[in-house]
Amino acid sequence: MQTLVTHWRGLWEQGELPFYLVELAPYLYSNESRHGGTSGALLREAQFEAARSIPNSGIVCTNDLAYPYEDVQIHPCRKKEVGQRLAWLALNRAYGFDSIDCEGPVFREMEVVGNEAVLRFDNDRNGFSPWYGLEGFEIAGEDRMFHKAEAHVIPGQKCVKVSSEAVKKPVAVRYGFRDFCSGNLTGARNLPAFPFRTDDWQ
Repeated sequence: MQTLVTHWRGLWEQGELPFYLVELAPYLYSNESRHGGTSGALLREAQFEAARSIPNSGIVCTNDLAYPYEDVQIHPCRKKEVGQRLAWLALNRAYGFDSIDCEGPVFREMEVVGNEAVLRFDNDRNGFSPWYGLEGFEIAGEDRMFHKAEAHVIPGQKCVKVSSEAVKKPVAVRYGFRDFCSGNLTGARNLPAFPFRTDDWQ
């Protein structure tokens, strides 16, 4: 991706030309997807890392823009929201409208407290939504087996607490890290949290 962007900027003789990506849409990308495939999640992770490493670039999250019945629809129907998020990103980054939020929460760090994992995020200045009933979280112990997790926002502390009765000593947490897995954690301005994982397991 870095080479592609550098090449395009060279062709147009604009070394700082803005480059914005759209996150890969949720979809069952392989036969393993119905059993927890992560091929799509790994590509989204690579996209996110590229957007963070390439100067003057950014990415919009689309993890929340597929309906449950669109798991076999490679082109989800909600295009308007994608365009809006790209516009907000451009207005904020390229045109200097700092008051326009353009990104949802971005995972920063995890702390294990007893049998719970406490997650902290960047872009959290306005808090999170919803406080309870969070979906899309998984948690694993030393056996590296992920289990569906209970998660909720800790009021006043701008962090998310994650746990599962099946995991007594948490080691890793994932959010939306499946080919098709719609989470519902957003910032207070209703922009979705980016999918992430705290581990580097294959």
